[in-house]
Amino acid sequence: MADIALITGTQSIPDSVIARWHARLPVSDDERLRLIAHPGRRREFIVARSLLQVLSHCVTGEYGAVSYTDTGKPQWLTHSHQPLACTISHSHGAVLVGLNNNGAIGVDIETPRDRQNQRLVSRYFDEAAAKTYAAKSASEKTEFFYRYWCDREALVKFDGTRPLLQLLGMPFEIEPGVQHQHLHTADFTLSAIYRGSKAHWLRASVQDNELQLSTWTP
Repeated sequence: MADIALITGTQSIPDSVIARWHARLPVSDDERLRLIAHPGRRREFIVARSLLQVLSHCVTGEYGAVSYTDTGKPQWLTHSHQPLACTISHSHGAVLVGLNNNGAIGVDIETPRDRQNQRLVSRYFDEAAAKTYAAKSASEKTEFFYRYWCDREALVKFDGTRPLLQLLGMPFEIEPGVQHQHLHTADFTLSAIYRGSKAHWLRASVQDNELQLSTWTP
């Protein structure tokens, strides 16, 4: 089963809590963190890795660490070396992670922000999608854009072989038996693609300086 956890508003987590979580990261994560200069992205990296630890313990009873396959795709290895498919996405304070013991998984989350949507649509979206986008109202365009984008970002992570720019120019297709879930709100848009039965969704919050998970229905 796929297990997917979301936390939003990570900008409001106290720096002292982020520092505590940072200190717990495996050496491999700390080495990757040193390559990230942007403070917001460093924070999201720490939160994402910490959220994966909590999710792993919830699902398997063990903590673990992110490792990478020969193709560069992330996977999760528990302390007893149990491998699970792993996926991570973050966007301006929102962090979404997933684990799957039944095959591949890919997720993406995007928060609305100022960007040149029309230019991106004209340059990368397939012709039919560009026409559909042009015919929508301003609010409908926002939802359409982020849904189109998130679905393909999630598919990139699920598939692991085709780049985003290629998928943006193609109709959205997934093979039979693969699950696809999508949610659009005023605060974020997310998409999840995974093998197996319907995912178990969780929402994370910070209580007593620690991440806590509760069941959530998107």
